[in-house]
Amino acid sequence: MRYLLGYVLLLLTTSVSTGVLKAEFVTFQNNTPIVLVDNAVANPYPSSINVAGINGVLTDMTVSLFGLSHTFPNDLAAVVVAPNLSSVILFSGPGDGTDAVNLTFNFNDNAATQLPDNGVLTSGTFKPGQEQFDEFFPAPGPLGKVLNTDAAPWFFSFQPLLSQNPNGQWNLYVLDGQALDVGTISGGWSITFNAVPEPSGFVLSTLIALALTRLRTRKTS
Repeated sequence: MRYLLGYVLLLLTTSVSTGVLKAEFVTFQNNTPIVLVDNAVANPYPSSINVAGINGVLTDMTVSLFGLSHTFPNDLAAVVVAPNLSSVILFSGPGDGTDAVNLTFNFNDNAATQLPDNGVLTSGTFKPGQEQFDEFFPAPGPLGKVLNTDAAPWFFSFQPLLSQNPNGQWNLYVLDGQALDVGTISGGWSITFNAVPEPSGFVLSTLIALALTRLRTRKTS
């Protein structure tokens, strides 16, 4: 039995790596514009996406914001909250006082860098977790960390979320933390999951049969 289980595990791993069980990219999107209100939480707050039908093992995820414009992007902060209330900070205080105009930000753990905390912002793919300022996301947001402490209620990577069930309501909380400037995320936002499906009963039984055949061949050779 030990050898049989070992063969099944080996064949299953090989099947995933060779594409028999192909990773699936599934995207969920909320196209409703998000208004970035001066010195206040955004409208809507939160912006929500309902995720359903994701099965298997999550290997990666990306959160995207579309059409972000703001007259002083350094005022902004954003956090995404999973169905089980785990939170990931996307950014806090990016860029400087140069206008951001119709930018698209993709957040993925495999990106090379986080959003810069100074300079002119451009569209691109960035790591989550950029945090220049201590933020306070009012309820129903994940509140915030106490000023000048390291006790934050959020993660700085999507990695801890990959072991969770992604099905349910995801919420994006955005706020403007200073006075005098406004903006919008005109295209809303999306979440893309990369999931390897769990093997069906047919696939699993086929792998077991193949493992038994190889085991018999090994014993008779």
